[in-house]
Amino acid sequence: MRTMPTLITCLAAALLPAMPQAPARPTEPAPKVLLIGLDGLRPDALLLADAPNLHELIRNGCFTDQSHTGAPTVSGPGWSSVLCGVWHNKHGVKDNTFRGANYTQYPHMFTRIKEVRPELKVGTWSTWQEIDMYLTPTCTDIHVFFNYKEKGDERNCEQACADIAAKPVDVAFYYVSDIDETGHNSGFHPGIPEYMAAIKLADQQVGKVLAAVRSRPTFKDENWLYIVTPDHSGTIDGNHGRDEEAHRRIFYIVSGEAAARGTIRDTVNQVDAVATLLAHMGITPKPEWNLDGRVRGLKSRKQYNTNLIDNGDAEAITPASAQDQNLGIPGWVDLAGMTAIGYDALGGFPTHASPGPKDRGKAFFAGGAVDSVMAQTIDLADFAVDIDAGMVRFDLSAWLGGFADQRDMAVVDVRFTDENGGTLGAAALTPVTTQDRLAAFGGSGDRATGFVERKTAGAVPPRARIAEVRVQSLAGQGSADGYSDNISLVLHKGK
Repeated sequence: MRTMPTLITCLAAALLPAMPQAPARPTEPAPKVLLIGLDGLRPDALLLADAPNLHELIRNGCFTDQSHTGAPTVSGPGWSSVLCGVWHNKHGVKDNTFRGANYTQYPHMFTRIKEVRPELKVGTWSTWQEIDMYLTPTCTDIHVFFNYKEKGDERNCEQACADIAAKPVDVAFYYVSDIDETGHNSGFHPGIPEYMAAIKLADQQVGKVLAAVRSRPTFKDENWLYIVTPDHSGTIDGNHGRDEEAHRRIFYIVSGEAAARGTIRDTVNQVDAVATLLAHMGITPKPEWNLDGRVRGLKSRKQYNTNLIDNGDAEAITPASAQDQNLGIPGWVDLAGMTAIGYDALGGFPTHASPGPKDRGKAFFAGGAVDSVMAQTIDLADFAVDIDAGMVRFDLSAWLGGFADQRDMAVVDVRFTDENGGTLGAAALTPVTTQDRLAAFGGSGDRATGFVERKTAGAVPPRARIAEVRVQSLAGQGSADGYSDNISLVLHKGK
C-alpha cells in the first residue's frame, strides 16, 4: 500500500530551490503559400503597367519573363498545368471543354497536399466557372466562385480578403479573370489603354489580398511565399491559343522571405509552380505523382564539381514507349517534340544491353517526327567572382547515338552569355555519326543502334552569367532518332 509523505519530507521539498526550466525552443514560422493566377497577362505589359503591388513582389523576390506555357495556349490546359504540375499530355485537358481530363491520375495540387498532409487547410477563390466546375477538388476547405461576367473579380477579391484575414488557410489559390477578358475585347498589348487599365485594377485587387494576409493575427508566426503566374500570353489581335512565342512566353514571380532575389536565369515552365509550392511546404512529391515541374525561385546555391544540368539523364518522369508520346521534358524548354523514351521500348530503340552508359537508368532522350530541340538555361551567378577572375573551367559530356545505320544524330552544345544574353563563348560535343557507330560497335543494321560517349572541356569566359545548353535530335531518315543520355555540365575551380 502507498504511504502518506511525512510533514518533514513535505517541508524539505518545499524549501528546495525550484529546478530550472529549459528555455522554450523557438518554433519555425509556419510555411504558407499564396498562388496568384492572372489570366492572360503578358510579361511586357506587367513590367510597363501601373502595378505597384506586383512590382513590389518582384523587388522582394525573384522574377523571369522567360517562362513558358505548353501548347495549346488556352486557359483549360494552361490552368490545369499550373495547378496540377504536369503538362497536358498527362492531365488530358487540351481545350476549354475539359474533355479527356485525367484528374484522377494527375489531380489538382490540393488533392496531393491532402493526401500527405490532411490537416493543412487549402482554399480557392476564382471567377472562371471552368476552374470551379472541373479543376477544383471536393477536398478544398474554402471554395469560392463568382462569375467574372457579374463583377466577379471585385466580389471575389472582397471575399478572399475576408476569408484569408480571418480563417485558417495554409495554401491558397487566388484568380483574376478580367485581364484576359479585356485582352479578348481590346487586344493583348501594352499599347492598349483598356488592357493596361485592367492590369492596374487587378494589381489593386492583389494589393488588397496581400494586405489581408499581413492582417492575419498569426502573420508574425507565418512564412508566406507568394507565387504569381498567368496561364498564357496573347497578341494585339485579341487572341491566344497559337503555338508561337508571343502566346507561349509568360512570366513567373516568387516572393517572400524564402524566395531567391533578382532575375531567375534557370529554365522556368508553368508546371514549376506546384513543385515550388510543395518544396516550401516541406512536402516531398511521391515518385508515382510523376510531376513535370521543378523547384524554381527558392533560395539555393549551386556547387562546384556537380552536374548543373537539371534532368540531364531523362529520369525525371516515367518515360514514353514511342516518339509520338511527347511527354514534355522536366527542367527543359521542349521547343519541338523531344521525348524521354524507355530503354527496351518496342520498335528497335536501344535496350539495356545496347552499347551505352553503364548507369543509363530507365530512359534516354529522342526526337519526334522531325528535327527536334530542347534547351535549358543555367544561372552561373553563384560562381561570378571566380569566373571573372578566370578561375573556372567546365566539362561538358554526354552519351550520343542513333538508330541502326540511319544518318540521324544528336547534337549537344553550350553557349555562355553575359547577363544581357550576349554570347561570350561556346562549345559543342562532336556528334556521333553512323560511321562512328559502325566502327565502334562492329556491325551494321540493328547492331549499330547505341551510344558513344563524347566529352569536351574549356574555360568559362569572364563575365559569363548564363550557360544555355541545347540538345538537338536530327532526322537523317524517317523520324528524328538522334539519341542522347547522361548530359552533364560540371564546373571546376582552378586554372
